[in-house]
Amino acid sequence: MVQGRNHIPNTIYSPKDSRLLTLVPNKRRLDMHLADALSDQPEGAVLVQPAVQVLSQWVEQLCNRIQMLRGVATDNPADAVTLQLLWQEAMPASSGLSPESEKRLAGRLARTADKWLRQWYAPDEKLWLDAAFFKARQNVTESLSQQHLRDAEGWTELLIEILLQSDPLPFPLPETVLLDGFYELTRLEQALLKSLESRGVVIQASPPKLAEGNLQLHGYADANTELAAAAHWARQQQQAGKQRIAVVING
Repeated sequence: MVQGRNHIPNTIYSPKDSRLLTLVPNKRRLDMHLADALSDQPEGAVLVQPAVQVLSQWVEQLCNRIQMLRGVATDNPADAVTLQLLWQEAMPASSGLSPESEKRLAGRLARTADKWLRQWYAPDEKLWLDAAFFKARQNVTESLSQQHLRDAEGWTELLIEILLQSDPLPFPLPETVLLDGFYELTRLEQALLKSLESRGVVIQASPPKLAEGNLQLHGYADANTELAAAAHWARQQQQAGKQRIAVVING
């Protein structure tokens, strides 16, 4: 329900334990938490400072807050469009596609590869990468620095560096961090958690609940028969009240 601009909420709901911070992997998981928090509240309730945040956003905000209170100039977050354009310009052209579509594809693939490599691999494990990719990464890094921008992996790397220093922080960290909804943690995320533990933060995890499944194998004479069977199965699931149904077609 959308309230008017001058509406005064009936209830201001605040988390019971502000010393506990729950971190989730994405906005969808965050929305689920906020919906649960407000589900038992009266109409018009407002959630004040919810103790649940998306991990990447919390890292970025924490870095900015520390740097600002220390009187250090802070960078701005680089959005997805900016990163895409920077990688487009940095990647060398090849052949086979029109220049513009080729650049877009190369930039998107390069940014995805860079994110994946920095999340999962240590610096000394990337020596097998193509020299052209390293050159492109160097160009992107320089462009981000010149524009005072930082990508998500850059914020995480900066926070790890800050936490591993012996300098006191300008404010206390949460006593406990609860990870909710993470199926697995990347190398970079694990390094971040270790740096938080070095500062006395207790790390807990609540693994996601996996739905039970029933695996069955069926064979069909041809593709048309298989597709018809898939459609029939999907209709059965819908009639049974299933909310999420998927059929994957290979090729």
